[in-house]
Amino acid sequence: MKVIKNFIYNFLYKILTIILPLITVPYVTRIFSPDIMGGYNYTASITAYFTMFGMLGIITYGSNQIAKVSHRSKEEISHTFSSIYYFQLLTTSISLLTYLVYIFIFPGQFQTYFIMQILTVVASMIDISWLFQGVEDFKNIVIRNTIIKLLSVLCIFIFIKEPSDIYLYVFVLSISALISQLIMWLNVRKYVDLVKIPGHEILAHFRPTIAFFLPQISISIYNTLDRILLGSLGSIADVGLYTQAININAILINVVATLSAVLLPRMTNLHAQGKKEEVKRVMTLSMLFNSLITFPIVIGMLLVSQEFVRLFFGSSYSEAYIAINIIVFALVPIAFSEIVGRQTLIPTDNVKYFTVSVFTGAIISVLLNSVLIPNFGYRGAGVTMVIVETIVCALMTYFARNYLDLKQLSIIAIKPLVCSIVTGLSVYFIFQFITIKSDFMSIAMKVVVFGVIYGVLLVLTRTITKKEFGVLRGR
Repeated sequence: MKVIKNFIYNFLYKILTIILPLITVPYVTRIFSPDIMGGYNYTASITAYFTMFGMLGIITYGSNQIAKVSHRSKEEISHTFSSIYYFQLLTTSISLLTYLVYIFIFPGQFQTYFIMQILTVVASMIDISWLFQGVEDFKNIVIRNTIIKLLSVLCIFIFIKEPSDIYLYVFVLSISALISQLIMWLNVRKYVDLVKIPGHEILAHFRPTIAFFLPQISISIYNTLDRILLGSLGSIADVGLYTQAININAILINVVATLSAVLLPRMTNLHAQGKKEEVKRVMTLSMLFNSLITFPIVIGMLLVSQEFVRLFFGSSYSEAYIAINIIVFALVPIAFSEIVGRQTLIPTDNVKYFTVSVFTGAIISVLLNSVLIPNFGYRGAGVTMVIVETIVCALMTYFARNYLDLKQLSIIAIKPLVCSIVTGLSVYFIFQFITIKSDFMSIAMKVVVFGVIYGVLLVLTRTITKKEFGVLRGR
C-alpha cells in the first residue's frame, strides 16, 4: 500500500534526524558556549521569518493543489505546478531583497551571522518539496535529504574545531539547505515540465496562499518569536539553553508527526473523492499510531532528561533539562493537533478554522511570553508553549468535531496513555533502588526496562491485538 511505503520512508528518515543530532550536538555544544549558540539561534529565528514571508504558505498550499490533480494528466499537473512555482519565485525574490536591505541597514553585532544565512533565504526560492509531497513521492525527498544531511555532518566534524569556527558552522548549515533544494530538481521531469503561464494566473495564487500563510505565520509566532523575545527581554545565554531544549522537542515532534506528513496529501485526495469510510479507517490508523508513540515518549523523556542533558550537551548546558521537562508536555497537544488540524481541517478546505486556531494561539503566546519571560526566563517561555499548544489543539478539535468521531478516537488513546503512565511510575520506582554512575548506561537501562514493561502492558490490556496490527499494516 502506497501510504504504508511512504510512512516507512518518512519514519526511517525521521530516525536518521534523531540519530544525527545525537552525534553532532554533543560535539558542537562542547565547542560553542550557550552565548555563542544563542547568537546563532537568535539570528536564525529572525532569518526564518524572511524565509517564511517569502514562501507565503506555498509548501502546504502547493502540496494541497498538486494532490488534487495528482490523478490527472501530466499536462494538468505541469500547469498547476508552473503557475504556483512562478508565484513562489516572485515572492521569494522580494523576500531576499528585503533581507539584504535589512542586514546591511541594521548591522549590529550579529551581522556576520545574518550574512552567512543568506543562502538559507536563497534556498527557499528553489524549494519544490511541495510537488513531491503532492504526488506522494516521499522516497525522492527522503533519499536526497539523507545524502545532504550525512555530508553536512561530515563537514562539521572535519572543519569545526574551535569557538571561532561558529561562522563556518553557520555556513555549512546554510549551504546544506541550498544544496538539498537544488538536487530535488534532478527528478522533477518525471512528474512535470515548466510551461508558460499567463501573468494573471500566477498572481491569482496570492489570495489562496494567504489563507495558508496566516496559520503558518501564527504558528511561527509562538514557535520562533519566543527565542527572539528571550534574546530581547531575557539573555542570549537563555536563548542558547532554551533552543537546545526546543531542538530535542522538535526531534520528538518529527517522530510523532511522521504519519501526518504522509497522510496529508492522501487525506486531501480521499476527501476530494468523497471516500468517507476510507477517511475513517485512515484516521483510526493515525490516532492509534500517535497514541502508541506520543505518550511513552513524553513519560520516557521525563525519566531520563537529567542524564540525557549531561551526556548530550555537556556541563555548560546543565540547566537545559528543566526546559525539556516543561516543554515535553507540549508534545501531546501537538501530536493530536496533527490529526484534528492538518489531517482534517486542511483536507476538508476548512483552512479558515485552522487559521483561527493558530492565530488565537499566536496572540496568547505573545501576551504570555511578554509577561513570563522577563520574570522567569526560559522557564516562562516553556510554560507558555505548553499552554498555547493545548489551547490550539482544543480549538482545532472543536472546529473539526463534525468530521471526526471524537468519542471513538478518545477511546483509542486511553489505553496507551494508561499503559505509559503505569510504565513510567514502575520504572521510576525501580531505579530508586538502583545506582548507576554512567549516564549512558542509566539511559540505556531505563529505555530497555521501559520498553519491556510497556510492551507487556500493551499486550495484556489488549491495546495491541491482531486487529490493531492489521490496521498498522494498512490491511
